Amino acid sequence: MGNRIGGFDSRRPGCYLVKEKKPDLAYQLLKQLLGEGLHGMVITRQYPDRVRGDHGLAPEVKVLWLSHTPGEDYHNPTAIGMLAKTISRFIEDEKGEAVVLLNGLEYLVVNNGFLRTLMFVEHVNEFVMQRKAVVIISMNPEAIQEKELAMLERNLTTLDCGGRDPVDSQPPVVRLLPKTEAARETCTRLRDRLIAWATADIDDSVEPLDFKIRMAQRNRIPFVVIVSGGENPPEVVDVILWTGEERVMSLNTLFDEATRWRKRAGLT
Repeated sequence: MGNRIGGFDSRRPGCYLVKEKKPDLAYQLLKQLLGEGLHGMVITRQYPDRVRGDHGLAPEVKVLWLSHTPGEDYHNPTAIGMLAKTISRFIEDEKGEAVVLLNGLEYLVVNNGFLRTLMFVEHVNEFVMQRKAVVIISMNPEAIQEKELAMLERNLTTLDCGGRDPVDSQPPVVRLLPKTEAARETCTRLRDRLIAWATADIDDSVEPLDFKIRMAQRNRIPFVVIVSGGENPPEVVDVILWTGEERVMSLNTLFDEATRWRKRAGLT
């Protein structure tokens, strides 16, 4: 071992935090270490078969699914203490010659709170540092507050994603959440109309809708818009405000409210 990518040195065991919106670099590092002979385990919010197919993982790589739905190779995200034991046991079974990729820290934060999740990370880090193992944690830094991110980075090695997936420094004023696959195109049209009034993005990830709503609220997105499918953008939308209040707004009202919010926040 010994290749370097960004701030990653495979000769150095420990926990690495990869700040990226999608886990592209994290999987690249995983494959590097698998190629160097380490045994691998992936902990993810995505269905195991999809992960194997998307990333070309060999059958011997264990994939653990963070899910409330019972099934094969699943783990309840609220059982965070058992998850730490599962990671430790895997590393022990492989005599330290192991790499674990955790893609779903944001989901653990939502289900357990930040402080419990931080304690979990610190426990795993302390265990890993005593072995030759590597743990790679991929997460979108926009998913938690800046002070929480700083606490995570305090004891972890942060990796530079090399501009692969740059993270915006300023969160959007409006986040659009499609309820269905068909609603994605509707979200795109709405975003194009919103550009003249406020910054907007689309969260079309595979996460459940209620999870995406909670993440947007944690990030203090001022306007979270739930979008149903349809050929044309609706003139009336369901909006969750930064206060938690749910309202039905016309698009014109949404545009006006977003403009006023930007002015109050000094973004114009």
